[in-house]
Formats: sequence, C-alpha cells, structure tokens
Amino acid sequence: MSKKSKILTSQPSTSEILRTVAEIEWKKLGYEGDAPVPTPEQLSDALNEVGGIEHIHQEWEVEVKHKPSLEHPLAAIVKAWLTEQDTKQITKEYDRKHPVAIIDRASMGSIRDVVVPSRGNWTEELGKLKGISAPAPETEQIEIPGLEARSYLPSVLPLEAVHMADGMETTKRGAVAMPIRLFFESIMALEPRETKADIRILLGDLLLYLNPDGKYNRTNHLPYVLQGLHNLYFLRIPYRENPDKPSTEVDWIPVLPRTVPNPQSGDDASIILEVKLPPDAVSGMMVEKEIVRLTGKQSSPRMNAYLAAGGIFDKYGTTAKGIIDPTRPVEKRDSDGYLVDALGQQIYDSRGKPINNLYHPAIVKELDREPNPDRTKYPILSFDELTRACFPKGFESRKRATYLNRALKAWETLEADEIVRLEKHQDGWRIMPSESHIARYRAIGK
Repeated sequence: MSKKSKILTSQPSTSEILRTVAEIEWKKLGYEGDAPVPTPEQLSDALNEVGGIEHIHQEWEVEVKHKPSLEHPLAAIVKAWLTEQDTKQITKEYDRKHPVAIIDRASMGSIRDVVVPSRGNWTEELGKLKGISAPAPETEQIEIPGLEARSYLPSVLPLEAVHMADGMETTKRGAVAMPIRLFFESIMALEPRETKADIRILLGDLLLYLNPDGKYNRTNHLPYVLQGLHNLYFLRIPYRENPDKPSTEVDWIPVLPRTVPNPQSGDDASIILEVKLPPDAVSGMMVEKEIVRLTGKQSSPRMNAYLAAGGIFDKYGTTAKGIIDPTRPVEKRDSDGYLVDALGQQIYDSRGKPINNLYHPAIVKELDREPNPDRTKYPILSFDELTRACFPKGFESRKRATYLNRALKAWETLEADEIVRLEKHQDGWRIMPSESHIARYRAIGK
C-alpha cells in the first residue's frame, strides 16, 4: 500500500500529514528527491485555532472524495515553507560574512553583443509592462566604434550602453543606472562557484546595500528601485546553445524578479530574485561588494573601471599558484637558509621558529619589498583603452580629451582609495591589484 493510500485510510500522524503534503508540493515546484519536511513548530499557531492539523486533514479527507481536485488546506502553508527553505536569505549578517563575490565571465556578456531595448519602443513597452511575462520590445545591437582593434579590455557588461535606452534613468547625476546596480547586487549574492540560487532580500536591507554610505531619502529613492526591479527583465546575455550554430542563439535572462514590492510596502517586505547563470558559466573575476556598491552610487566611470580592473586581474594576473603580487619581499638569508631582516637577524614565527618561507605573513611585515618581475604579465592599457574601460559606449572624437581626463580621474581615485595600483608608462598605465584585493583573493583561496 502506498504512503498516500495509508494516510487516506487510517488516522495519520502529524509528521505523516506534513511529509505527504510536502512531497506533493515539492514535486509541483519541480524538484526531485526527498522533500524537507517542516516540523509542527514551523507551522502557524493559527492552525490550532481552527481545530488542529489532524482535524483539518480529516475534514479534507471527507471533502476530497466528492471533489478530487480539492487542494489540501495545508498545501499553501507547506509550499510557502518549502520555498523559504530553498531560498537564500541575503541578510545583513550573511552579507558581512561574504564581503567578496566571484563574478562569472559568462554573466558579463560581451560589449559587442549587448542587447538593449531600441529607443523608439522602450517607453511605450514599459507603459504596458504588467509583469515579467510581458512581451519584450524590439531590440537592436549596440555597436561600439573602435572595438574591432585588439584590446586588453575584458568583456564586461557595458554599463554605459544601457544608459542609451530610454527609461534607464539614474538615481542622480553620475550614478550607475538602477537596473545595473540591482543586476550586480543579484549576481554578487552567488557564492564562489555557485551558478544559481533563489535569493530573498528584505526591502530595507536592499536599500542599505544600494546605499552603503547610509545617505538616501526613502521616499525619493524607492521609485527608482521598484522600477529597476521591473527593468531587470531587459538585461540579457546572448547565449548560443550550440557554439557552431548561429540559429541556436537566444537571449539569456540571468536575473528574474519573482516578487517586487509596491510603493506602500514596508522595509520588511521580501524581494525574491531568481539568479541563474548561463550553462557555460565559468568562475571569473573577484570583486569586493562594498566597492561595487559605493562606486555604483558615486560614479559610473569609476564602477566601470573597477569591473574592468577585476577582469584584467582575473585574465592576466591569475596563475595556478594564485594572483601575481606587483611587489615581492627583498630576499635575504643566513648561512642556514633562514630569512633575515635588514640587520641580518633571523625572523621568527608565532611559535618562535625561524622562517624560510618567503610568503609567510610575518615576512610580509618584516622585509622590504621590490618590484616583482612577474608584474609585467599585467598589460599596459593605452590611453584609449583606459578611456573605453570607463565609457564603453564610446564618445565623439571631438570630446576625446574631455573623456580621457574624466577616465584618468576615475582611475586615480581608485588608486587613492587603495583599490588598484597604477604604474605609469609613456604610452599608458599598467593596472595592477591593490594589497587589499590580494588579501581578499588569498583569503577565499581562489
């Protein structure tokens, strides 16, 4: 006799009822394997006010004989519980414990391939939008002049290109468009090597993540956030199921909002986002969430530059042994092979033993440092590349000097904030990781 038949023909226990209903709802949600079974304590006390779980189930057993399609009265409760258990909670505590994120290369798309709504249709279609199932507007490819030339710039989602679409307003002058900031907030919720998750964020927490400086007016800021959540549907990545067949190319939507608050929602309202990277996703560049958030609010060129730098570090500065440090300790050893300081004295670890490992933490503090010859693996970006990293949508040639100055200021600000290191050359700058980036990188064991 099946488990379901047994429950319908005998007095079931609480755990049997919950297990049966959970399994049914688990399958409806599209999952395989055993369902996690909620305990009675995890169900609302309101159940007891209407006669208890067993009483509710007994009444359902009578009614279902006459109405076979009648859903179990506990189904909605168990389904909600299952959904919550299967959703990653991006709480403030979780966010503090995960200060860095690995942004997959595939999720960035390509500057050449970015798809954005065409100008003529955006406002009209946006007005018709009722939910994520609404038809998408016609699209056009954004062509970036000069990208055909060889470049060291990695493929990074072109933030500025999206600004070309009507409806993608910024929260204030200079800030990155809200849909893009929400896109990165969602992608950064994935842990290293994780490619998909349903994430749950409280509206109040999201507002704090988007404004790490704590400066925002909820009344003025909230409409941009709500509209940005709806606009996530239009941020897509060209994906070809069969690389050899152009006919298999589709637009992959990596972030889908499942629930979106309304203007009357309180800070405790949940936002559920489905994040799913393309099947060909591979581990990519490391970013620090706080920097992405701050630069996203402060300066679009600065955030673009930071993301471009992260891509460069990942592509050119990452080896099997780890990330290449632009400097290295000046190595001095005694006759026994142990490292010594400038006075010729042995350097000891916390246990009082002499050190011979050049990369021991104590050595980093004690020894002088010199340029690392391996730093040349980081490419020198031309002034044109430095500018296009900040302004990937391009610019008019007559304003070249203006945009170059703005780009150099963005890069210099990142250096002043100890986010990147710049090595100036006659024909450009070498972009290298900062000490803080290297420390984070090594801390997560990437």
